[in-house]
Amino acid sequence: MKLTDLVLLSLQTAYMQKDLTTKGMCAGLQGQIREAAANTYNILMYQALNTLGDTEFAHSLVDELAWQFHCDYYDKSADIEIKKGIVKQSIQIHQKKGTPQAIIDLLTTAFPSDTLLLEWFDYNGEPYHFKVVTSDTSAANNPAFMKALNSVKNARSYLDGIEGFTLVMHHAINNIKRNLEIEYRPNEVVEVGGVVNYVFPNGDTVTFGDENLSFIEGVG
Repeated sequence: MKLTDLVLLSLQTAYMQKDLTTKGMCAGLQGQIREAAANTYNILMYQALNTLGDTEFAHSLVDELAWQFHCDYYDKSADIEIKKGIVKQSIQIHQKKGTPQAIIDLLTTAFPSDTLLLEWFDYNGEPYHFKVVTSDTSAANNPAFMKALNSVKNARSYLDGIEGFTLVMHHAINNIKRNLEIEYRPNEVVEVGGVVNYVFPNGDTVTFGDENLSFIEGVG
């Protein structure tokens, strides 16, 4: 039984249900309990996230939730959808904090883009080093991007740099990954006019032509 549909008298024993005083008290309290239960839904702020629009009240509410959930990175001036996304992911990010996945989850939410993280063994780097590859062309010179990254990365990990690639390139490479179950290694992607050749470690080459790529932009 939901509290909003509570029939208080029905919870009493058969004997008490016949008592006039009990009947009166149940009749008086039942309405108060139902009203309190109904009003409870009005203070479930997290539940209201999905229905909030771009209003001053919505921004204030999401800002309060960001404080409540201890979001390590949060920009009050960001769009409402970005702020809502950060709040929704805050628990998951805290659980995975310090992992590559946590970095990607936060960066792609706070700065909507296609972003990948390359660990040191993906590009013959030094142990505990990593790179970020993103379609966000402003990321490398954006202090907020770096602030977000540093708020969630492992303290012992070192960033070797932020490299850029286009959205179209990303989808082409992702198609290769899904079909052949390989790792994305941007240094092995070369530009040949309107065609991209991907060279695998074993020497095999896969070619993507104009039907997959509308333009090519160098990686890095």
